[in-house]
Amino acid sequence: MENLGAEMDQAQRRSRVRRGRLNRDAARPETPAFIGRKIPPYELLTASALSRIEDQADWILSEIGVEFRGDQAALDIFSEVGATVEGDRVRFATGHARELCATAPSEFKLHGRDQDKT
Repeated sequence: MENLGAEMDQAQRRSRVRRGRLNRDAARPETPAFIGRKIPPYELLTASALSRIEDQADWILSEIGVEFRGDQAALDIFSEVGATVEGDRVRFATGHARELCATAPSEFKLHGRDQDKT
């Protein structure tokens, strides 16, 4: 009999908590689908600063290069597209890496283990 009373008390508490949550949620204003920015957009880099960064990246790719250790398939691919391959190191002529990036597809599918989540 005592257990029945304790179970009733728990059920009543749960019911009060649920009602409180419902009332709280009902009192909240709906969140708009889009919150607009009030700060005007600004550029972090000037055109000349961006150009300097790109020039430096071109210098690094042509003078220092990138190492692909233990990945002969990658080395073969870069060799086929005209990059200079010396051992594990790949170097690109100025602007060549940017040209290669431009050939990448704009969209692709990322396949999941579960086909429904592709």
